[in-house]
Amino acid sequence: MKIHNFTQGESIDELVLSEWEKIRKGKITGTSFKKLITPETLKPISKKDKSLPDAFKEVIYSKKIFRDSFAPTSKSITLGKENENNAFLLYKERNCSAKIELCGFIENENYHFGYAGYSPDGLVYEGKNLGVIEVKTQCPKKHFTCVDGDFTVWLKEYKTQILLAMTLCPEIKFCDCISYNPDVIEEYSDQAIAIYRYHRNEEEIEKAKVVLDYWVEELKKYK
Repeated sequence: MKIHNFTQGESIDELVLSEWEKIRKGKITGTSFKKLITPETLKPISKKDKSLPDAFKEVIYSKKIFRDSFAPTSKSITLGKENENNAFLLYKERNCSAKIELCGFIENENYHFGYAGYSPDGLVYEGKNLGVIEVKTQCPKKHFTCVDGDFTVWLKEYKTQILLAMTLCPEIKFCDCISYNPDVIEEYSDQAIAIYRYHRNEEEIEKAKVVLDYWVEELKKYK
């Protein structure tokens, strides 16, 4: 597994790409993979699916244009990074015995290198086991469902991103899925984050691998 330790996020200068932007361009990442796989069946989205053109163009043309036209606004990016950082710090407080690090981007030098990669919100080392962190800021209703221990909706929406990381890197044994809400009132501050550990499921990963292989072959046609 190749780990890039630069900071995630867009450059504040629209004429200069950040290292994170450069390495993601033209590659299938967690964000795009989510749009190219059917979460219920873990099969490739049909080419007849009306969402496909935008989903695949997001990967294909990002290497040809300077700033991805599908990117969110700077304000939403800044707010999102602030929330991720706050959730990361809370997570570290709860897991002080583990070694936890920020990370920019990960790839597999022996598997689809240059075509796919993943940006974890953090790496977690617990003895010989390696895991990743995936932080999602959620509305109160979704968040408190997670606080109550039900991550069904969370996983339905974001598990495919986790599967990409685990498909690319067999070293990753688990993902700590985090729901975060920054507006939890002070007396409930201990409920600002909820954590669920998703362990490797080789059957699901094999299905995700088929999908990734399929889309990488499609991507190679445009390289």
